[in-house]
Amino acid sequence: MINHRQLGSVLAVGLAVLVTTACSGDDNVIAGTSLVVDNQSDFTITEVHLVPVGSSTFGDNLLRGQVLLPGQSLLLGIPCDTYDAQVTDEQGVNCELRSIDLCLNNATWVILNTTCAVFGAAKQQDALATGSTAATQLLK
Repeated sequence: MINHRQLGSVLAVGLAVLVTTACSGDDNVIAGTSLVVDNQSDFTITEVHLVPVGSSTFGDNLLRGQVLLPGQSLLLGIPCDTYDAQVTDEQGVNCELRSIDLCLNNATWVILNTTCAVFGAAKQQDALATGSTAATQLLK
């Protein structure tokens, strides 16, 4: 994983190294096609799954046991396609996103708090259930 500061220099040099692919061993990966997943949310991302639209399952976790902390980015090599995505946060909450067009060379997919509103809603419900003062702040 690369942090936000390193991202600029990596892209400036034009790094096109394929770190991983959406499907392990996929021969359809287009050289020079990459996707940067940039976590600009307040949530730790524990899983990222990308599959072509209409797939019945989400397949392998592209983070492969690592996590994507707030402010961190990850460079992936992916085939040009439109994808359905499933992103999971540190509480195990799944967020499904449909028909994301990732058919651009060297694209950046920025995950914001508004990208997966279910993360914030689950955190708020958890805070309310535990009766913490943080719940009061989340409601403001």
